[in-house]
Amino acid sequence: MDKRVIVVKLGGSTLGGQTSTGTPDTTLEDILKLAAEGWPVVLVHGGGNAINGLLKQLGQEPRFQNGLRVTDRPALDAALMMLRGRINAELVATINRVGQGRGILALGLCGLDGRMLEARRETAHGDIGFVGEITGVNPAVLDAALEKGFLPVVAPIGTATDDPETGMYNINADNAAAHLAAALQAEACVFLTDVPGVLDAEKKTIPHLDRTSVTRLVDDGVIYGGMIPKIGSALKALEGSNRVLIIDGRPANALYQAVTDPGFKAGTVFTA
Repeated sequence: MDKRVIVVKLGGSTLGGQTSTGTPDTTLEDILKLAAEGWPVVLVHGGGNAINGLLKQLGQEPRFQNGLRVTDRPALDAALMMLRGRINAELVATINRVGQGRGILALGLCGLDGRMLEARRETAHGDIGFVGEITGVNPAVLDAALEKGFLPVVAPIGTATDDPETGMYNINADNAAAHLAAALQAEACVFLTDVPGVLDAEKKTIPHLDRTSVTRLVDDGVIYGGMIPKIGSALKALEGSNRVLIIDGRPANALYQAVTDPGFKAGTVFTA
């Protein structure tokens, strides 16, 4: 590989579908274009809405605490079915179908494969069930896949190192992407969302953040709720990545520009 890895956390819009404004989503095209130009891409996906929908079909009400999903046994089963099953398979099938003419093939994986992601039970936010805090990353499977030219698509389920009976934990997808980006020494870790970045008290995008400013904004209540773990993940990715960005994935070619344009100014860029 002559270029460093790009780790993309997919969220907000649906890959290859429509944005909230009804315009075609270009995320798939951006990913394929980067891959065709020699950038090794690792795609990490969540599936919150799909998991919520399945839980409701099963008569369960989704619950969240401090921006993290409360994962009891039914929620863990739903996460496994949707993340490792339907969503991962659909993403792989879509990339393979559209990328076939360009020689791009996706490979569906999850954090259980090769013990890629190892985790213990998350306790920092109270009792939220079978949710994992990542304790180790083993990127050998990703290294092998990338070396052979595959585009890995990773579902955030990890091996439970402290609970052999359960065997696995649901892991926040942002956190999974961050740890993988740090371990792979990524050129860029890009978190795609459906908001224009991290917002200040006046709901304007903050162009740059570092650890000191993040702490201040959290203490002041400007950053709150689900954005806190997302920003924590961005700071984790900085431990090995050259660049870390939270951007709105809905504008046309936002991902491609974020990776290739040094003057890209949309969203929020994180620095040490």
